[in-house]
Amino acid sequence: FQYNRKVLKDNWKNFNRRAFKANMDGLLSNQMKSCHLSNLQATLYPAMASYADMLLMAETAENREAVNNLISLHLLNHVLTCRGRIQRNNKAIKEAEDASDIRAKDQGYTRPSVLIILPTRGVCHTFLTSMISLLGDASVVENKDRFDTEYGPEEVDGEGGGVETDARRKAVLESKGRE
Repeated sequence: FQYNRKVLKDNWKNFNRRAFKANMDGLLSNQMKSCHLSNLQATLYPAMASYADMLLMAETAENREAVNNLISLHLLNHVLTCRGRIQRNNKAIKEAEDASDIRAKDQGYTRPSVLIILPTRGVCHTFLTSMISLLGDASVVENKDRFDTEYGPEEVDGEGGGVETDARRKAVLESKGRE
């Protein structure tokens, strides 16, 4: 936990509070209590931090939030670390007089580093919304309204959907294009 970015450490305790209380069984060491990790999270975190392959067969409805919170922490830490490295490299490239001496390479505009595959749009919306909340006030999210429109929960009025649901469905199908 000591190698996580400051913004994540600052927001982790409040972000993970409900999952921590739901999965706490009283056997936590003082070190894990200070990190605010449940026993399950404390067991999984070292494997995640070392980038080991994992298969978790013990996920239940009761501990799903704790697992998802830990995955969010690891993913965001990875993305922020890569982003910081790219910014340092770009700065070094700009400051260097002779670009052939420098080891760092320009990363261009976009360099994706994480792929998250989730089963449904609703799960995707919930997971990414929680990841954004872990970043706290430091996050700047572009196209959030569009994301909420396409992936967020449908706004249902008293008659089982109606015009708003049809308009949303039509907008999503048009954005996908022809098959």
